[in-house]
Amino acid sequence: MKELVHDEARDVFLMIQNCATIVTSEALASHAKWPFVTIPHFEVRGREMNELSNTLMLGFSPLVPHEDKNGWLVYSNHQQGWIQEGIEYSADLHYEAPVDVQPIPQVLHTETSIDNSTGPYLPIWQQSPAPYNTQAVNLNLFSNEVFARVFHGMQETMHPVLSEATDLEFFYGGSIRDEVNHPHSFLLQPVFQDFNETNRDASHVKGVVVAILPWDHYYENILPPEAHGIVVVMRDTCGGEFSYQVNGKHVEFLGYGDFHDPSYAHLEESTEFLPFERLNFSDTHDHCEYNTYIFPSVELESDYRTGKPIIYSVLVVMVFAVTAGVFFLYDLLVTIRQQRVMLAAKKSKYFFMHRRAPFSPVHDKYQAHSIVFCFVF
Repeated sequence: MKELVHDEARDVFLMIQNCATIVTSEALASHAKWPFVTIPHFEVRGREMNELSNTLMLGFSPLVPHEDKNGWLVYSNHQQGWIQEGIEYSADLHYEAPVDVQPIPQVLHTETSIDNSTGPYLPIWQQSPAPYNTQAVNLNLFSNEVFARVFHGMQETMHPVLSEATDLEFFYGGSIRDEVNHPHSFLLQPVFQDFNETNRDASHVKGVVVAILPWDHYYENILPPEAHGIVVVMRDTCGGEFSYQVNGKHVEFLGYGDFHDPSYAHLEESTEFLPFERLNFSDTHDHCEYNTYIFPSVELESDYRTGKPIIYSVLVVMVFAVTAGVFFLYDLLVTIRQQRVMLAAKKSKYFFMHRRAPFSPVHDKYQAHSIVFCFVF
């Protein structure tokens, strides 16, 4: 199971890196000036990536300097047609697609008010699936404490980083079918201005790709149907933990905390969720690293603790006993037969050696012929 977890982690990270590469490539190909970048057909590309990587939503947010704030508001208002296009393309992913898409806010804002900070800003921009609630667009992600902290960790490492499990409903506005009370984390992947990796630093980061990870999805469909009762505990370096029970292809969220049975603690198997050596994480813990702990349970033990081994053992013993009995019976019958033959032979010899008739030439001649006759036959 550890290898399967690694495969799932590798798929999501490589897919998000590919998405960031597409953003950089499109910006270079269109000669766009940052932050004024919009990816064509983002809904189509994002939906395929979501399905392949088991992510709930992909988003692209450019990094907007304070001097470009007004220009960005004009640009985003002009380019908001991607929202209607995206909703029409993926209407099946929404609870109820709106007939008329509302205009996006004409200001950079926080969750509660207009953002009057001095920047830079990280506005929510393109998303896949497209946002049902367009009021989430142009929300400054730096106004969210978790996003701001994890972004700092991403800048420090120049690699994709994960957050702790946190409430992300504000990001997608309840526009897609999801268990909002189950654990979700987000992954931040830096988007660079070009593909030159020499002396790359924070000034080369021009935006981020945001991936929403519903942890339930990463333990679905990874085990055969007959595997039941495997408890998985996820622990992160930010101090959080939550538990699942995997039953074949289905997964059940047990709750926040460690819910494995302590009596099986000695059978623990553990692994890093992301065992990539090339990702040299810092020690600031502005982002989170995850470890996966796997435990058996009573359900799993009961699947293997049955009376079948005893039944099979008794049947094998009975087969050997019957076989041995047949051989012993055969040996006994052969021995009895041989004893009877030997006894008959001894009696015949005694009869011919000790039986005497009255002396008579004729009788003696007859007896001699009888003896010859017996030996012949």
